[in-house]
This record gives sequence, structure tokens and C-alpha cells, in this order.
Amino acid sequence: MAYATIEDIERSWRSVADYEREHVEQMLDDAALWLDAQVERSGKDPEAFAASHPDVMRFLSCNLVRRACGELDPTGAEAQWSVLTEPTAQAFTPAVVRGDFYLTKWERGLIGAGCGRAGFSPGADG
Repeated sequence: MAYATIEDIERSWRSVADYEREHVEQMLDDAALWLDAQVERSGKDPEAFAASHPDVMRFLSCNLVRRACGELDPTGAEAQWSVLTEPTAQAFTPAVVRGDFYLTKWERGLIGAGCGRAGFSPGADG
């Protein structure tokens, strides 16, 4: 069950084209599943946390989807082109982080998972 809707994405970011809707809906479902795992790793019951903090879960879901699409790039870097000396060799190196879900330090604090790297919490030994 997603914590945010396409309408939430549209209010916080941009319009979602018809051809993107199915993909964005799936990403919202995936973001909810991923967030549940992060909340559980922080020692909380995901269902109870989501019930008591629906706005936090909606906010984080929207950010995860936007970031996975490349909109919330923390580096502010632009994609780069490289042209090699051979006549037809060109390489494109995206400098933008895309695809993976992760939480910033501030966002981890919202779910009470303040230690470890973004989206990572140490095991019982750490």
C-alpha cells in the first residue's frame, strides 16, 4: 500500500503524463515497501508508525520517487558528455544520482533512524 498518490507527486513536483502514471504508481508502492523496511530496521513497527505519522510517510514517499527519477539531485551536478578521438566514439556519463531509494540524514531523523549511512542501519553488532 502506497503512502502517497500521484496527486501528491503532482502537488509537490510536477504533472505526471499519462504514459508515466503506471510507472509512478509502481514506484510509490515500492517506496512504501522500502520505507516500511527502514522503519522496521530502526526498531519500530512500520504499520503503527505509518498510522501515527501519515504525513511523514507521504512526504518521504514523494521525495524517494522524485529522487529516484533524478529531480532531487543532492550534488547539483549536470550530466556530462565526453568525445573521444575516434570518429564515432562518444560517451555519456550521467552525474545525477538516479534509480536507488535512499534517505538523507535529515529524513532518517524523521523516522528515528539517525545512525549509519543513508538508508543503512547497522546490525545488532554495530
